[in-house]
Amino acid sequence: MNKIIKKLINNKYLFIILVILLIVLVMGTGTYAWLTWSNPDNTKLTIRIGEIADVTFPKGNDINTTSLAPVFTYEQGEKTTFSIVKKNDAIGTNIDYKITLNITSIADELKVKSFKYVLLSDNVIIGQGSFNTISNGSIITMGTGIITENSKNFTFIIYIDGNEENNTNMMNKTFKATINVTASVSVNTFATYISNLYNSAAKTTVKNNGITYNTAPSVSLMSDRLGGSTTNLDAGNIRYYGANPNNYVYFNCDTYPSTNCETWRIIGVFNGKVKLIRSSSIGNYSWDNKNTSTGAETYNGKNDWSSARLMKLLNPSDYYTVDTNDNGYGQSLYYNAQSGTCFSGQNATQTCSFTGSGIKKDTTRDMISEEIWYLRNSNNHADTAYISERTSGGVYSGRPTSWTGKIALAYPSDYGYAADFNQCGTYNLLNYDKCKSYNWMYPIQTNNGNIGTWLITPVSSYSSSAWYVYPNGKLLYDDGSGLVNNFNGDVYNSRGVVPVLYLSSALAVASGDGSSGNPYKLAWVG
Repeated sequence: MNKIIKKLINNKYLFIILVILLIVLVMGTGTYAWLTWSNPDNTKLTIRIGEIADVTFPKGNDINTTSLAPVFTYEQGEKTTFSIVKKNDAIGTNIDYKITLNITSIADELKVKSFKYVLLSDNVIIGQGSFNTISNGSIITMGTGIITENSKNFTFIIYIDGNEENNTNMMNKTFKATINVTASVSVNTFATYISNLYNSAAKTTVKNNGITYNTAPSVSLMSDRLGGSTTNLDAGNIRYYGANPNNYVYFNCDTYPSTNCETWRIIGVFNGKVKLIRSSSIGNYSWDNKNTSTGAETYNGKNDWSSARLMKLLNPSDYYTVDTNDNGYGQSLYYNAQSGTCFSGQNATQTCSFTGSGIKKDTTRDMISEEIWYLRNSNNHADTAYISERTSGGVYSGRPTSWTGKIALAYPSDYGYAADFNQCGTYNLLNYDKCKSYNWMYPIQTNNGNIGTWLITPVSSYSSSAWYVYPNGKLLYDDGSGLVNNFNGDVYNSRGVVPVLYLSSALAVASGDGSSGNPYKLAWVG
């Protein structure tokens, strides 16, 4: 990894370096006139912030003026622009910045409400105010934030507001100040990067099943409030939602960051780790299709993920006991990118190959984090599903409540929270066919409506049933009551399989913006 990250890890500190932009505005005598630039050579001035970034002033850093006139909008005031640009060694990091206006001297006649400033970041106001309570030596914090992209643009404007009362006592008075840019760098892990996108974005609230959530529409991220169990609107897992958020990432590459990769999608950030889902199914297989002679209670399969045949297909042999009843079929074929025989249908098999779709390199296998996956029954809304899957849901007699491993499937709550609650706030998971146009996970889980796809969650009231996504977008299961027999949830059925996994917390963003045309590219931290 780059030297700046290594320095931070080894020395365990953040450094701050000041950059000073001197602005001198001199109030002229006589009548008001429009301000003009005094920039004779139109040079581009660049000032370095250590090893992490440059502050670039395209028109030079001086503003010289001899007169100042009232204007009716801040856009008509005197402007200077600058940018904070990451240096190559800082790619894969966050830059925390602070911009202050340090007052060197200000005449008493300029300490009025109509003498104002505005600071914009990429054309959005991040700081504004007037100088009516300012004195010599005052420091005004105009803006703070986090730069996750490669650069950020700023515009500083100073003006006299013509909408307020002004007098000629302001003329022939002097104002001097400096703009100070301070910056520090921190290791930009992938999870931190996504979290900061949410934290730094403007929020709006939305309700689903009576729970109020904070959303960041500009980046299509929300906090799930741990199923609504937290009082803090921002205290939950951070998830992508909506029709097509910018949550694309290169994964399962021949070489990283971007050679012969698959494009996966980001579900969100959970306990400091990024959770991914493959962007398409790896084929149609049984969740489990053991019968009474091979370990199941019935001939319809056994809904115990810790011994399920699909679990063995997806994971290395470290996470299961080899069962002689399986005849060696399907075991770790996806994890090792091999071909062989897989289980599909009632007590049936089929040939299968993952040489082109399996996990192809040890580098990728090392990126996958071992995690606890919860195996309790789910519920009918995103919030109640989340809590039920982890703590309150039941299990069929003798079944485990969790499993530790590397690769599994999505939860019903994952599918539920992927929808835009502004469009789907009144619907539960059993009616999510009405939300499919607003749920980015729908086309992945159903191959655009052509298949049904398994989820990890078993049904507690029946020994051979699990939740799955129906092709029309509903979440269904068979609870053994006969109420939904037309949507048979018995685990022997052959349905789509879309792998889900967590990434190591030691991964960072090397580049990319998460869009389909420019997916995030990954690199190791350290």
